[in-house]
Amino acid sequence: MEQMKMTQTDISTLSDLGAIAVIGMFGEFSGCKNIDEFWSLLQSGKSAGSYTSPDDAEQLGMSTQKTHDENYVPWSMPIEDIDQFDARAFEMTDMQAETMDPQCRRFLQACWSGVEHAGYNPMQLKTLNAGIIACSNPNGYLGETVTAHLDANHHAKALQVLTGNNNDFLATWAAYKLNLTGPALTVQTACSSSLVAIANACLQLQTYQADLMIAGGAALTLPQEVGYVRQQGSILSQNGQCSPFSQDASGTLNGNAVATVVLKRVEDAVEDGDHIWAVIRGAGINNDGRAKMDFMAPGVEGQSAVMNKALQLADLLPEHIQFIETHGTGTQLGDEIEVRALSEVYGDSNSIKYLGAVKSNIGHANAGAGIAGFIKTVLSLYHGKIAPNAGNTDPNSTLNLDAFHFALPQSVLTWPECDVRRAAISSLGFGGTNAHLILEQAPYFPADEQSQQTEAQGANLLTLSGTSKTSLMAQIAAWQAWLTEHKPSQSELRAASNALLWNRHHFSYRTAAVGNNWQELTASLTDGGLKQGASQLVLAFTGQGAQWKGMGRYLYQNDPTFKSVTDQCDEYLDATFGIYSASSVWEGDVDFDQAFSNAGGAHYYQFCYQFALAKTITASGVHYDTVVGHSLGEFAAAVICGVVTLQEAVSLVCQRGWAIEKHCKGDVGMMAVRLDRETLLPLLPESLDLAVVNGEQQCVVAGLNSDLHEFESELKRQSYQSKRLKTTHGFHSRQMMSACEDFRLACEKVEFQPVQGDWISSLTGQKLVSVDADYWVRHLTQEVRFDLVIDSLLDSDIGMIECGGTSVLGDLVQAKLTRRYVTTIFTRDEEHKLLAESHAIAFCCDRLNGESKRYPQANIPGYCFDTNRFWSDQAPHTVRWQSEINSKVVVQDEVEEVADDELTAWLKSLWYAELGEGVTIHDDSDFYALGGNSLAAIQICDQLEKQLDLSFPVSRFLNQRTFGQFMNTLMTLAEEQPEEMENIQ
Repeated sequence: MEQMKMTQTDISTLSDLGAIAVIGMFGEFSGCKNIDEFWSLLQSGKSAGSYTSPDDAEQLGMSTQKTHDENYVPWSMPIEDIDQFDARAFEMTDMQAETMDPQCRRFLQACWSGVEHAGYNPMQLKTLNAGIIACSNPNGYLGETVTAHLDANHHAKALQVLTGNNNDFLATWAAYKLNLTGPALTVQTACSSSLVAIANACLQLQTYQADLMIAGGAALTLPQEVGYVRQQGSILSQNGQCSPFSQDASGTLNGNAVATVVLKRVEDAVEDGDHIWAVIRGAGINNDGRAKMDFMAPGVEGQSAVMNKALQLADLLPEHIQFIETHGTGTQLGDEIEVRALSEVYGDSNSIKYLGAVKSNIGHANAGAGIAGFIKTVLSLYHGKIAPNAGNTDPNSTLNLDAFHFALPQSVLTWPECDVRRAAISSLGFGGTNAHLILEQAPYFPADEQSQQTEAQGANLLTLSGTSKTSLMAQIAAWQAWLTEHKPSQSELRAASNALLWNRHHFSYRTAAVGNNWQELTASLTDGGLKQGASQLVLAFTGQGAQWKGMGRYLYQNDPTFKSVTDQCDEYLDATFGIYSASSVWEGDVDFDQAFSNAGGAHYYQFCYQFALAKTITASGVHYDTVVGHSLGEFAAAVICGVVTLQEAVSLVCQRGWAIEKHCKGDVGMMAVRLDRETLLPLLPESLDLAVVNGEQQCVVAGLNSDLHEFESELKRQSYQSKRLKTTHGFHSRQMMSACEDFRLACEKVEFQPVQGDWISSLTGQKLVSVDADYWVRHLTQEVRFDLVIDSLLDSDIGMIECGGTSVLGDLVQAKLTRRYVTTIFTRDEEHKLLAESHAIAFCCDRLNGESKRYPQANIPGYCFDTNRFWSDQAPHTVRWQSEINSKVVVQDEVEEVADDELTAWLKSLWYAELGEGVTIHDDSDFYALGGNSLAAIQICDQLEKQLDLSFPVSRFLNQRTFGQFMNTLMTLAEEQPEEMENIQ
C-alpha cells in the first residue's frame, strides 16, 4: 500500500508536535519467536494457545488437585525455550545467568535485537545518548533463594541473586550491559506497564534527556506451560480463548511476551537516515483516581480522559483515526466499560473504526500486554492491513457497537481509504493507570525511490559471527533461508552486506562468504567454502610471473585508491628507462605482452600492482600483523614497512630490471623440480644453481638452457618430475652476477630506514630489523627461501591476504599449514572481488576496523543467540528442555592443558565456583572479562579467609584482574602474614 510522501514542512510539523519515530522493534510472544511470526499469526486470525494435558501439567509441577479439578482449563500461551540464554554475548558467567530471572535474561536479548533491527550496533550506543525504560511481571523464579542466602550469612551471594531477580534492576542491567548513559528507569503499572514505558520514553526524547530510547517489557508467568483452574466470575476464560467484545467472551488467559521498541525524535531519525516503521504523534497517561467502583475496577472517566489527552497532544480529531487497538480483556465488565469510554471519544464519528484486540491471539501478557498491542499496531500501519481478531468475532449485542460505528475485523482487511493511515492504542492497568497513544503510518521521501533503483557494483560479502559454534551455525542457517526466500537484488545485497559488517557487533567465532549474487552466496554458505578465523593476518606480496592480460583494468577504473597510488608511481617513473606508465598498461593503451617483455617493465608493473593493491586494502580498514614477500615482492614489503619511500622503491625496482636487461644476456632459463632441497642439492650439476625453495618438493633451478636440458633428462631417468618455466632470465642465480655492480651503485644512493613492524625475509626466514645495499644485492643473486618463511609461521594460526596478479603463495602456505585456516585472494579475472575477499579474511582474523559511516538499517536476519540452558535447581518450576542444535563449524585445535599443582587447582576452583565451569582459566585470564564482578570477588575473598585464615582484602583483589596477578598477590600477602604461610604451601 502506498506510503505517505513527506516534505520538509511535514517534518517541521511533526517536530513541533514532539512526534517520535519508531525505528526498531523486536518481540517474542506466545507462539511467535519474532515480529515476522507475530505478524503471520495476527493475519491468520488464530490463537497461539497450547493444549497441556493434566499428565503433562503434573510433570511440570502442577498439583494433581488442580489438574483434576472440574474447572481446570488445559490451555496456556507459552514462549518456547525460556530456559535458554546467550550468557557470553553479555559477558556473564554461567552462575550469573542461572541465578538471573529469565525475564531479565530474555529482556537483555530483546534489547539487543531491537537495537539491531533499528540498524545500530548494540555495543556502540554510548555515543548516542541512549536510555531505556522497562517493566516486567513479578518475579517467580528465585525469590526465596535470597532469603536462604541471607540466613546462611552469604550476603554478597544474596545481593547478586537479588539484583538479578528484582524488577527494580531490569532497566539498569540493560543499561550496564549495553553501556547506555541516558535515563534507565523501571516502571510498573501492572497491565499497562509496557505502553506506559513507551509513553515515558517519548517524554524523555521530547525533553532531550536522551536522543535514542529503548522501551519494552518482559512478561513471563511461571509455570507458563500449564493450564489453570477457573473460578466463577474471575478474569480467566472458561474455554482458553480470549474473544473481546464478542458474543461468547468469558475472559482472558495468561499470555507471555518479551518485547522492545527503539525510538527517536522524528527529525533526528530523518536526518540520520533511519528506517521509520511508524510515528507516535501523541501519548497520554493518567489514572482513574477514585472515579470507579474499586481499586482494581476500570473507570470510564479516566479512560475517556486519557484518550482525549492523546488526541489533543497529537493535534488530531477522533475522525482522523481508522483503527483502535483496545485493551480488550474479554471480560464482561472490562469490555463494557472500555466500549463506553471509547464511545464517548470516538463514537460520534460517521466512519467505521475497527477495534483490534491482540489478547485474542496471544492472551493477556500482563506487563507486556501494551507493547504487544503497540507492535501489532505499528505493523498494521506499516503494511496497510487490519488483522482479524482471533476466536469468535460476532459482536456482543449488549455492547451496541454498531451504534458507535465500531466493528470487529473478521478477516484481513485492506486499510480504509484515507489521506494518512492513523491508529490509536489503549492499555489499562490494575490500579487505574491508563495509557493511550496515537500513531500514524511511516513516511518516506521521493528521493528514496531513485536510490533504491541504483544497482550496486562489485562482489558482496556476508560477515557472520557468534559466541559459540552453535550460534554461528544458526547464523549460517538463517542467512541461507533469507537469501533463498528473498532473492535479494544487488543493491539489496550491498545494503545487507554493509549493515551486517558495519552496524553489528562481532563475536569471536567468525566466518564470511563472498559472492557476486545471492545464488553464489547461498552456495558458499551451503558447501562450506567459507573464510574462517585465525589469530594473525599476513600481508603477502607475490614475486614475478603472476601477471595476466587485463590485470589492473577493473581496479584502475573503479577504485580511487588503486588509481591514485598507480598514478603516484607513474609520477616517479624515470623516462630514461623507457618504461610505459602503469596506467597506460592497466587501461589497455599499451600491448600487455609487449609491456612485460623486458625485465625493467615487468619489474615495475609487478611492483606497482602489488603496492597499489596493498594500499587499497589497508585504506579500507584492513590491518595486518606480518609482511612477507617472495623475490620481487620484497620491494613492496620494504615500502609498507617504511624502509624506503615509494619514490626510492620505484627507482630501485626499475634500476634492478634495467641492470638485468642490460647485463644478463644469454640462452638461460628456469625449471621447477618436485624434490625437496636436501635431496636436490646432491643431484644438482655445478653448472646450475638452486634459485628458489618454496617448500617440500617445490624447488626451482636456473642456468643455461643446454644444462637445464641435460639435467631434465637425468631427472626423468630417475623418475623425478620437472617442468620448464616461461621466463626471460635465470633469476636468483649466478646469471644475475653481472647486474650486481650497477644495482649496488643504485642501492648505495638510498638511505634505508629501520624496519617498522614484522617483516619476515625470504632470504633467511627471519624477522628483519634493518636492510642495506648488501641485502638487496644478495637478494638479486641468492636463492629465495620461502620455505623458511613458511616454517617461521608454523607456530601461528594465520590468515593471508596475497597482493599479486594471481594467488601463488597461498597454495604454498596452505600445503604446509594444513591444520590452519589459510585464506588467499585474487583469482584471475576476478579483481572486482578484491575488497570483499580481503574484508572477509580480515574480518575473520579480527583485523578489520569499522568505518565511521553508519549504514541505514536493512531488513536482514538478526543475531541468533546461543541456546545454552540455564535453569536453577532451586527454581520452583521446571521447564521442558526442547532445543538441541548440532554444530559442524570447525574450530581451532584444542590446546593440551598442563596439569596444575594442588594449590593452583584449588584457587582455580574458587574462581570456577563464581564464574561457572563454562570458562577456561589461565594465568592471563581476566576475572572481569570472564564475567566476574565485585560480589563474586567478595565471595572468593571470604573463602580464602575461612579456609586459609588468610586476610585477602577485596580492594587488592579488585586491582588484580588476571589469575596470574591474583596468585602473585596471594603469595605476597602470605609473606606479609608469615604465620599463615604454612597454610598455602
